[in-house]
Amino acid sequence: MIKFFLLFLLSINLYASKVFNIEENFKKHDSSNYIYYIEDIQNRSTSKDILHSKKLNLAKNTHRGISTGAFWTRIKIHNTSNGFQDLVLFNSLAGTNEIDVYIYKNNKLIKKHILGDLRKQNQREILSRYSMFRLQLEKNEKVTILAKVKNYYLHNIGWDIQKNIDFLKSESNKLFIFAMLMGAVVLFALYNILAYKTYKEFSFFLIALN
Repeated sequence: MIKFFLLFLLSINLYASKVFNIEENFKKHDSSNYIYYIEDIQNRSTSKDILHSKKLNLAKNTHRGISTGAFWTRIKIHNTSNGFQDLVLFNSLAGTNEIDVYIYKNNKLIKKHILGDLRKQNQREILSRYSMFRLQLEKNEKVTILAKVKNYYLHNIGWDIQKNIDFLKSESNKLFIFAMLMGAVVLFALYNILAYKTYKEFSFFLIALN
């Protein structure tokens, strides 16, 4: 009887998905420990099939390598903080051709995002160098996010999850640093062009070209 009970508990744990909790002090997290996946070699599965499937495996490593079919992923997110959470989910590596995102709440599809490098920009909710979307959760709200990823080589099937305001600050800082570097390069090039015209030394012209 005890063995049967332990076997029953084990079977429950095998089918129970880990849930990613958004806690009060949440800032940013990689989803690799919470992403479940399956390879759809025949490309026949629908989002409803994946939503209820018990055949998905915990990824742990979101790098999958060469694929022969589409990959489906699933992650469950629960806002356990004391208030509203405004988040972004983004795939940190460029080069993924197609990512279809389905957001379910209480087994009902509430939103779909069309992402990936081969998709038109006007199909996206947010224009960015990443494949990304925004997720807003009320207190105690739970959602299940499915993604169908299609690419010959899969560098990353997971998501980075971050507060929207922190993401915007990070991107603004990166843009500012990039602008400063580009400005310095342009000024250095102009200086060497002027030096070439003044001193007629060809080395200044070569430095400007570089």
